[in-house]
Amino acid sequence: MNKILYLVIFVLHGLSAQGQLIVDNGNFFSDKEISELINKMQKIENETSVQTLIYTTMDLNGKTPIEYGLELGTNYKVGIKGVNNGILILLSKNERKVQVINGYGIEWIISDNETQKIVDQMIPFFKQQNFFGGVNNALTLIENEVSKIVWSINTSGLSNLSENNLGEIIKFDYTNETGNIKYKYAIDSDSQFSNDFKVILKSNHNEFSLYYSKNMNDFISTILTKKDIVVYARLTDWKNKRLELLGIE
Repeated sequence: MNKILYLVIFVLHGLSAQGQLIVDNGNFFSDKEISELINKMQKIENETSVQTLIYTTMDLNGKTPIEYGLELGTNYKVGIKGVNNGILILLSKNERKVQVINGYGIEWIISDNETQKIVDQMIPFFKQQNFFGGVNNALTLIENEVSKIVWSINTSGLSNLSENNLGEIIKFDYTNETGNIKYKYAIDSDSQFSNDFKVILKSNHNEFSLYYSKNMNDFISTILTKKDIVVYARLTDWKNKRLELLGIE
């Protein structure tokens, strides 16, 4: 039996179109299965704020998985704006490839490699035509990871941070007054994360290192060249003043 394409896409931000959690155009699930999946997705959102969307289709209309996924992301956006913690699971019946795209707010806790492991653990279910089991298992694996993280947003800004804020999402206004607009422009051949992917943010007498992934070039460029940018980042190391970028407004 040929493998079916199972694509998990981690999208950027927003609310799912028309509040839908599952769009089953490919007829993968029964009504009972859809109800059970929705209950689990709502549980994940209620406990973590992480929103999920399952979208199925018969085929990709001649597009690559990435092209199809990006178009979906325009109309079916999930997650908190700025925090970018939405997850879209896309299933297509006719294609035979696996592609993973991580959203910015999720990739620090579920990297490309870890997302691939989730997909790998879906495949045995799919080989048995147990699509519900595969997706349900993926949601469980996702829930296990995102539930480890604090998703509440601290709006006190950089100047009022202390060690007590470790692990929190920090929302702050930032204007680059250093005159420094240089940063490492990440390319496809770079690893997902690198100690070279950081810029220095100054706030009062503190300097924070803002780390970013190779997919966040546009975010960093905007932070360094535009005024009055709202930034969302997680404080992960107080001693070294490390912030991990999630998104901007």
